[in-house]
Amino acid sequence: MRRPQGLIGRLAVGASLVCLLLGLAATAEANSVVRRTSTGELQTLPYRQDHLALVMPLHHPLAKAAELPLDAALDFDLVGLHTNSSIHQAIHQAATQAGRSVKLRIHVTGLDAMCRMIANGLGLGVMPLRAFELMRATDTLQAVPLTDAWATRQLMLAARDFSTLPVTARLLVDHLRSRETDLSSARAA
Repeated sequence: MRRPQGLIGRLAVGASLVCLLLGLAATAEANSVVRRTSTGELQTLPYRQDHLALVMPLHHPLAKAAELPLDAALDFDLVGLHTNSSIHQAIHQAATQAGRSVKLRIHVTGLDAMCRMIANGLGLGVMPLRAFELMRATDTLQAVPLTDAWATRQLMLAARDFSTLPVTARLLVDHLRSRETDLSSARAA
């Protein structure tokens, strides 16, 4: 199938991974996955690390904590991502292992919607700390890093074969990897 000129790609959220779909074909050529996700026979490259945080209104009783385990949030209603998201699955697995349940009040399709629901008092949420910082939601919300081991995630880029990716996909992979290297160097300085 021929790709229209100028079409670089689109991002689509899939089951625990963000798929880069190029052209009009419905097959993933490159993905971003959490290290714990099975990648089968796909090639993987380290992309970046992220850390999950508990997001809540500034006035919430847990907002003053420097860091918290997920267990501290399980007494409260949660605003959750869709059931196929890696964050949703990790939260439910951690709660189950602790012998607890999750009080999920509402599912949302994105982190911006999650912040709006939390700001309107519908519950607490879990999201990558960097995403929270980029959304600049700090006027009404507070993010408290989670202390659970699973809350630090190594994200990996995955593809059937990186060497056979279309030029645009290879350029994107190179850009993502170099951008994270630049950000890591800046944080270390």
